[in-house]
Amino acid sequence: MNYEQYALLFNEYFQDALTAVSSLQTYLQLGVLLFRWIGLPILALHLVGLLPDLIIMLEEISLNVGNVSISAYGVLRVFVFGGFLFWLGRY
Repeated sequence: MNYEQYALLFNEYFQDALTAVSSLQTYLQLGVLLFRWIGLPILALHLVGLLPDLIIMLEEISLNVGNVSISAYGVLRVFVFGGFLFWLGRY
């Protein structure tokens, strides 16, 4: 390989690295945004002592089909933590 071929390979690698960094920054900004709109309200409810009451209210809203009970709290928990895990899985 000559100098030009090495320069082209380095240029392609460098561009790929920059693209990865910019997409990582985008995902981190999305994570900060999600924490701001989901995590902080949950934290605030916990700090003022209203989170246990809210959890009880959401658990009382349920759909019973035979032996299976699907509560609003369970659905909300799956969406929040499932979304977080899928977001982490993109890396």
